[in-house]
Amino acid sequence: KMPEGSHKTWGQALHGGNQTWVGLSHQTLQTPYNELREICEFLNPPPKSCMVDLGAGYGRLGLVLGGMYPDVTLLGYESVPERVHEGQRILSLTGCKNAHLFEADLTSELFQFPSAQYYFLYDYGTLPHIRKTLLQLEKIAESNKFKVIARGKGVRSLIQYEFPWLADVYPALHQEHYSIYSMSKEL
Repeated sequence: KMPEGSHKTWGQALHGGNQTWVGLSHQTLQTPYNELREICEFLNPPPKSCMVDLGAGYGRLGLVLGGMYPDVTLLGYESVPERVHEGQRILSLTGCKNAHLFEADLTSELFQFPSAQYYFLYDYGTLPHIRKTLLQLEKIAESNKFKVIARGKGVRSLIQYEFPWLADVYPALHQEHYSIYSMSKEL
């Protein structure tokens, strides 16, 4: 049963105060497969590399990687257990052996970002949540080089105005719905 209110408050009411965008259409929530394919083709990740999907939803990026780059590992983190369970089921059915989804609260003090070459970051939760994630990535950047794929107006705006270090060294690649930021010369 849905709580009182609207799609702007349902996620918070159902998921411990976190905005999970319950009630919005799937077109609003999910990155289209053709865009995920385009991003992956552009990145052309080498075998044995790792991508971390922060706000993974149903793990659609794992399906794309499984078909295009089966030797690349995906670690997807999502706060809504129903999405994680369904995503795990689909990844298993399709034989995506290197794609793994985990239930995790990215805003928790206990959540530790795994080391990776790529971090996908979406407009999940609230701006303070995304800001916290960007602060964590900034700390990782002190010792590791990686690429950040930012999708959504909120995260891209935060990077531009509050976290310009992501684009200070090498220019970002900006597309209509996403941007790719790189800590290394090869974008």
